[in-house]
Amino acid sequence: TVVTWDDNTLDPTFPPTNPDWIPAGQAGQWTSEAYELPNAVFGGPILVAPGPGELAWGYADCSPTLLLGDTDANGTIDDPGVAAALFYTVPDDPFTTDVDAGSGGGDAFDIAWAIDAATGAPADLASFDFVRITTAVAFNPGPFGEVSTEIDAVADVRPAFAPADFNEDGFVNDQDFFDFVNAFFGVAPPGIDFNNDGFANDQDFFDFVNAFFGSAP
Repeated sequence: TVVTWDDNTLDPTFPPTNPDWIPAGQAGQWTSEAYELPNAVFGGPILVAPGPGELAWGYADCSPTLLLGDTDANGTIDDPGVAAALFYTVPDDPFTTDVDAGSGGGDAFDIAWAIDAATGAPADLASFDFVRITTAVAFNPGPFGEVSTEIDAVADVRPAFAPADFNEDGFVNDQDFFDFVNAFFGVAPPGIDFNNDGFANDQDFFDFVNAFFGSAP
């Protein structure tokens, strides 16, 4: 199916209605080839356009991953020394298009989204042992066999938000405090604006300390 898209999310004539689903740099009106899934099964239609960007979450084999060390999602390795276990455990936001800078990509999901298949109510899972990934397309093209999901790997990623994990290594410890102080009094990276108010000042230091000794997971 050829689908027409535009960047006017208030006009329902063309999708998307969610501004976060507009690919980076895309403006005006454009078309793409997409797969249209049946309304009866998916309550849709849900349109998923093949390509490097995400247009819907929940499609693991349509969500790209980055080259190991490509920290800004531009196709170039920026940090050749980064460990795969660190790079591919930073979750990508599944509700926005393209891969978030710093994330290894993929299709992230939260255990809190699990529902009871019979009732549709939240399952309130504390943990799980196995994950089954299935394809939404029931098609068998003869000699090629049944269409199936193609997945390279599954990773247990870090929490998406750790208020005082300043160096994003998955732990909140003394190193975060030292890194924050060094950045605060040295060359401050964008992350020094801890409360995201547009300024790097004493309030950020107080907010960081409060998170470090208070609400930090």
